[in-house]
Amino acid sequence: MAAGSIDQHHHWRAHLRRSYRLLSSMPFAIALLCVLALASVIGTVVPQHAPAAQYLADFGPLWASIFALLQLHAIYSAWWFMLILAFLTLSTALCVLRNAPKFIAGMRRYQEHIRISSLKAMPWHVHAQHSHPEPPQQLATQWAQQLQNAGWRVRLQERRSKHTGTQDVFTGWLVAAKRGTGHRWGYIASHSAIVLIGLGGLIDSDFWLRMQAQWSNIAPAASFEALMQTPQAHRLSGNTLAYRGNVLVREGTRASDAIVQTANGYWLQPLPFEIELRQFQREQYATGAAKMFTSVVRIHDQDHAQADDGLIAVNAPLHTHGLSIYQSGFGDSGSPVQLQPVPLIASSHNAPATNPQPLLPAPLHAKVGQQLEMPSPAEARLEIVGIEEAAIQDVRQVDLTAVNSARPALGSSMLYRIRDAAGQAVEFQNYTHAITLDDGVPVYLFGARTAAQEAMVFWRLPQDADGGLQDFVRLLHAMQNPAMRAAAAAHYAQGDLPHAPLATQTQLAQSSQQVLDLFVSAWPTTPQVAPASTSAHAATGLEILSQFIETHVPTHEQTQAANMMRRVLTNTLLELLQQARALAHLPARDPQSPQTQAFMQAAVASLNDMVLYPATVFYTLRNFTPVYTSVLLVSKAPGRYLVYPGCVLLVVGLFIMLFVRERRLWVWIHALPTQANMDTHQVTIAMSSNRPQRENSREFTALTTLLLGTQRTFDS
Repeated sequence: MAAGSIDQHHHWRAHLRRSYRLLSSMPFAIALLCVLALASVIGTVVPQHAPAAQYLADFGPLWASIFALLQLHAIYSAWWFMLILAFLTLSTALCVLRNAPKFIAGMRRYQEHIRISSLKAMPWHVHAQHSHPEPPQQLATQWAQQLQNAGWRVRLQERRSKHTGTQDVFTGWLVAAKRGTGHRWGYIASHSAIVLIGLGGLIDSDFWLRMQAQWSNIAPAASFEALMQTPQAHRLSGNTLAYRGNVLVREGTRASDAIVQTANGYWLQPLPFEIELRQFQREQYATGAAKMFTSVVRIHDQDHAQADDGLIAVNAPLHTHGLSIYQSGFGDSGSPVQLQPVPLIASSHNAPATNPQPLLPAPLHAKVGQQLEMPSPAEARLEIVGIEEAAIQDVRQVDLTAVNSARPALGSSMLYRIRDAAGQAVEFQNYTHAITLDDGVPVYLFGARTAAQEAMVFWRLPQDADGGLQDFVRLLHAMQNPAMRAAAAAHYAQGDLPHAPLATQTQLAQSSQQVLDLFVSAWPTTPQVAPASTSAHAATGLEILSQFIETHVPTHEQTQAANMMRRVLTNTLLELLQQARALAHLPARDPQSPQTQAFMQAAVASLNDMVLYPATVFYTLRNFTPVYTSVLLVSKAPGRYLVYPGCVLLVVGLFIMLFVRERRLWVWIHALPTQANMDTHQVTIAMSSNRPQRENSREFTALTTLLLGTQRTFDS
């Protein structure tokens, strides 16, 4: 029984020794480092901390479930990633503890006990006879001094043969020199740096946060909305070792909690102070692009005994109470806005031309983030998403290269949604400033999309001579009035054929009115969120006219008929605009003006595309008073006090390993046995290095020239 216990004890000790050798071996650490590098590549390719719906849409159900199982959506805080990092840190630390004493001892050794026969096996060696009047001891001392003057560290050794009777037979002197042995400090420094960086990463991980939540039986919130509904149920203590969280604070208010997001959910982390946002500032370039975001804050202690002012900007954090506060972003916190509804369908199609309705309804007053019931249709809701101030945007499906080969400043834009009773929404983005494209006409861009993953498709509305959309809206509404269309057609016929017979003028007027009626026949007649004519087979006004020509005009005359119909349409619309302006007691536009002609050409294209716009009303931004919420990133990372020195140590270690060469030199001097009393000595000079570089050959040649006095060839 006792013998069996001893054998079992030895068996376990053998297992422990093998485990220790494996864990402290360099191949094992390199394998772990490769796994971490591969995981980091996955973390770079796969979006981190994105909503689950995004993974499901981008990668499919199978890969989305694999990502959730392996926590690839939050790979840097996954349990297996932290476990590998811990083993890598432990393995590297054991490797340093195991090999550092050997490296240090090797740096101290001169290797003066090397066998003389081994010198000829060195990469660089020379064997020669050297005449010198002094004995070998003085020659060795002289050469050692020369090597020391050249920067070598030298040690002399006297070699004697074995005892022969009572006399020691003298054999020679060995000069052992070394230089650059400090390169091994590079290995020690680089591996120690990995240990420091690994420890810092483990300390700054969310492992301690999750352990605290586990010990305190605090469950994370599944979503940000759930966290806001019951914040106390997900609140951690203030003693968390490390965390990174966002603080949302509105201008003029205070915040004392950070929202921490991990792979498991959301927590609320109390801060040791309150952050008061006194002012949020935005700086912009002349083009309108964002230049700088800054938050003017005041830090209040928990006991409110002291308050310190500070400024937080991008790349300029505020350090206080052992925490770092960074400017992460900003958002709107319910800014008041004034919106102008612009109905695309006139309030009364059959209203007499002498009794026009108001051009636009009264503006709406709302706030960003607010939902409003639309007056028409009654079942639709207007959701104001946000305002982007003076942004430079890439507007898709709009040619922006024609404007001085640069992207134009589109000004502020308003983003909103119109949602129907079934919950389906259409998203809109309307810009406040007009831009000039390739046709030379300033246009306003009104974007729309029916799905979030789609690109915005923009409707271009021409800017009138007064710098607004009034003329286009007047023309749009007048187009829907049959009486005004008939009057415009008659007036156009009289102006185009002033001396023609009445029958000819009447025929032209009827043709012109028919063109207008066909053009407007595709338009919706009732307000709706998404007109039925936006289907894939819907026809626009110009397409209906083209179909009419193909049906009623011979093939060889269709091109001429199309050009004539386009001219009739443009001129009749101009007459319609003149009538609408006259009803508004405004002067008529000069029909011969290039600006008027360009406006009408652009208006025809815009009126044609109106049927494709997925709403019968759009909103323009009249006034906007920004009220911001600053998003601050609060970081408690005590591990950085290990990571930063580790990074410096890693750079130093790599520099030493790359640029410091270890060289060892041996010079063996002894008198020839047959000429012991003469001044001729047998000399063997050999050198080795940790790198086979050309510099070693040149250096060895220089050393042999220095010692022997003449340049010698050597075997390598």
